[in-house]
Amino acid sequence: MFDKQFYPTPVRVVYQMIAELDLNGKTVLEPSAGKGDIVKVLKESGAKVVICEKNEDLALISSKKADVFIKHDFLQVTSDEISHVHFIIMNPPFLFADKHILHAYEIAPEGCVIVALCNYETVSNKYSRNRDRLGKLVAKYGTSENIGDVFSTAERTTEIDIGLIKLYKPKTGANEFDDFMFSEEEEEQYFGASGLVQYSKIRDIVGRYIQGVQMFDTVIGTASAINDTIKPLGGSFRLSFSAIEHRDDGFSELTREEYKKRLQKSAWRSVFREMKMEKYLTQSAKEQINKFVEQQTNKPFTMKNIFKMAELIVGTHEGRMQKVIEEVFDWLTEHHHDNRQGVEGWKTNSMYFVGMKFIAPYCGLQKGWSGQPTFSYSDRAERMEDLIKALCMVTGKNYNDMIPLIDFFREDTRGEKGYKEWGTWYDWNFFQIKVGTMHVKFKDKQVWEMFNRAACKAKGWQIPERTGSDFKRKKEGVEVYG
Repeated sequence: MFDKQFYPTPVRVVYQMIAELDLNGKTVLEPSAGKGDIVKVLKESGAKVVICEKNEDLALISSKKADVFIKHDFLQVTSDEISHVHFIIMNPPFLFADKHILHAYEIAPEGCVIVALCNYETVSNKYSRNRDRLGKLVAKYGTSENIGDVFSTAERTTEIDIGLIKLYKPKTGANEFDDFMFSEEEEEQYFGASGLVQYSKIRDIVGRYIQGVQMFDTVIGTASAINDTIKPLGGSFRLSFSAIEHRDDGFSELTREEYKKRLQKSAWRSVFREMKMEKYLTQSAKEQINKFVEQQTNKPFTMKNIFKMAELIVGTHEGRMQKVIEEVFDWLTEHHHDNRQGVEGWKTNSMYFVGMKFIAPYCGLQKGWSGQPTFSYSDRAERMEDLIKALCMVTGKNYNDMIPLIDFFREDTRGEKGYKEWGTWYDWNFFQIKVGTMHVKFKDKQVWEMFNRAACKAKGWQIPERTGSDFKRKKEGVEVYG
């Protein structure tokens, strides 16, 4: 037995899960793949399947059935890694089903459909905050159904009633890259993007990408030529070749298509790094770029197209930052102590404005098995990074002078020591923060006011003339200030 939470999904249950879903040609994430029972049915239905599996032995089995292995721990997967998937089909560990389904919904792209199995008690008995939150999510965006003791005759049996949850992640807006058109022609001297970087550096990246693909094809062609040469000699052996990806648990094969996607994503990261464009790359932008590459790999990766993409990202930066401010504002204010969203709340956080002091939940350091702090770079940690980028825009500060959150947690500004200590206040960019459950304080009242004013503007609220208690006033369901 691999794990006490390992319950392989019966085939008839998988078909019940995917009934009425058109999976042909779609990309599906299976985040707890086990030995690949769900994966097998998804592939037979015409889907491209990407997976996660925490158990290393099971991962080796299921990865041979899937198209792409992302990583072992699904709870460490971020939204930009799966922004191209159409469905998430999952049978998560029953003991942690609520946590896994909530994470799936959080990182799922807009328009994604999530189908999950769980102990029906997970949705019928809302004794915990996570279960209560999941119940509210299902009531608002999906359905739940008791499908009975369908595991009573399974490969590994259990008599509990099983719940079938379906969630739909609503669409809130168009992808700003949807209308981006790659040029089919190269332009030898294209100096767009306002001279952000020397042309030769980007040329080198493009050249290495093209050469990497050509060398891949050369090796495949050579293997084929060898097989043709030795075929008349008989024998039962033939040479085969595919890209080899090294992982912590060993090696796996990549198809030519997947190799090109991985290589192009790495090339884009190199381009943005050389162009010093990190301040423009919000969580949303990374998600959209990942989706774009997944869908447009066969388009020309050329100098002209790179600078066109850079200009698009820079040109839409202000609008993206306004959205970041609004999203971060909503995220922090939903965690006030009297919230009705089924999420954890604190008196430190207000309902109508972000206070000088607030709590940013579920980002940063967590306690590992040994009790030592471990850094978990979740989507919520990415939101704090986005907040820094937005504050740089509204204050005019240079983002290049800011310390990335991951660097802050791992060492001090001189790089002389490791993780920060629990319960101690530290300076980090615009804030003082205390690690653990992240407590945050604005260092500058003026920056705090600028952020709340920008949030009000983004939400279409009346701009406050004063701060403090005036932020809390409310009239006829519309926020009123001043």
